[in-house]
Amino acid sequence: MEKYLYEHLVTTVGTEIHIRNRQRLFIIIDMIKNTESTYSTHISSGSLAEGLELPGSDLDIMNVIDDVDVLQNERNIKYPIHCTTLIMETDIDHPGFTRLRLVAKDNGESILVLCAGERYYLSVSSFIDNYKKMYTNMPVFLHGPCLSDEDQTHDIAFCLWRKITPDNNELLLSVIDSIKFDGIDGLMNNIFPPDNKHYRLLCSNSEHSLIILDFLFYRICSLLPPSDISHCYKVQTFIESLLKSESSSFIIGVCKYKYAIINHYAAQLLPSLTTTTTTAKYNIHKLYHSHLQVGLKTDAVSGWLLYASFYYVTKQYNVTLRLLDYVLSKCTPNTVVVDRVTSTNEDLGFGNYDARYISMYRQSVNSKMSLNDRMKIAVLSNIRFLQHSSLIPEELQLEVNDRDLDIHRSCRVVLLSKIFMLSSYW
Repeated sequence: MEKYLYEHLVTTVGTEIHIRNRQRLFIIIDMIKNTESTYSTHISSGSLAEGLELPGSDLDIMNVIDDVDVLQNERNIKYPIHCTTLIMETDIDHPGFTRLRLVAKDNGESILVLCAGERYYLSVSSFIDNYKKMYTNMPVFLHGPCLSDEDQTHDIAFCLWRKITPDNNELLLSVIDSIKFDGIDGLMNNIFPPDNKHYRLLCSNSEHSLIILDFLFYRICSLLPPSDISHCYKVQTFIESLLKSESSSFIIGVCKYKYAIINHYAAQLLPSLTTTTTTAKYNIHKLYHSHLQVGLKTDAVSGWLLYASFYYVTKQYNVTLRLLDYVLSKCTPNTVVVDRVTSTNEDLGFGNYDARYISMYRQSVNSKMSLNDRMKIAVLSNIRFLQHSSLIPEELQLEVNDRDLDIHRSCRVVLLSKIFMLSSYW
């Protein structure tokens, strides 16, 4: 009976190795996202982040607002005050709850407070509505205290946090560091030696588990666009440090993918391609090539499509057409579509995957390939043109005057390719 229960548990939630792999994946994603973000701290939570991928599991994300201080009492205030500051007020008539009273505010935070007598308190509804306005590319709905997509597969809770004590901070940092620098490749031998009676069970169906882990990553692989090129280089430097300390081949692949995507953005934030002198033109083109070549290591299409855009903008139409032929050859029905920005019923996005996607993916890849090789063969993701991108085709310039432009789903890739082709012949 004990063996049966153990086998059923492994079948349902995975082995300890699988759970640790998922946990490590979310930790790395959070670390990279927090290097990207300048205004909030991204914390993955819920059962998925704890490594338990159960049927129907949604993604639970906490976005902690960094520029608001929450203090237990006014004695903790340190002057001068540089950001919005709230004080916790408890009421014995409402145990377990607290009101947040405003004692100082930044000019941009007035929407968050509600007048009550002579004091101002945080308004929960105004707080949530303020962040709901951020989602212009997809409908979001209130789901308890969270904002959720239409299918409720992705919950985001915007949070404030109370400052922790130096002792707690030291403890938390030590735990995070121990997780950060502990690779997962050696866990199999360290935790379950070869003569362990469960070893064969732990090793069973490893290829299937790897594929499921890939799809979990595809659900959470979105990347915020940087505000400027110096921010790109900051993220690159951080990922380079992770690559030096990481031992897991899968996590190394995750880091390389993120590194390639940040190069997509860096190329678009470089100075204009229209330079006057030969030397300046050579140097700027060399810089573009260095970023775009790294950007090819994302998936089957997006890096090549961005490179084709570069050659189109520089009026090298023959090269553009050859690259587009290659791009179109990769847009096959068997390619798994991963949308890094929005969620739709047809794309994986933040939604759940099904047996059809897994079957298509398994036919194209194998466990001997690296994550990056698997993505370059079997994955098609969107391409994002940043606002005022230097690589946007002239025909689409108006689309990026006041916002980013996401070219996602294979039909849009084909549409963009046709624009390139027709314009080239003109």
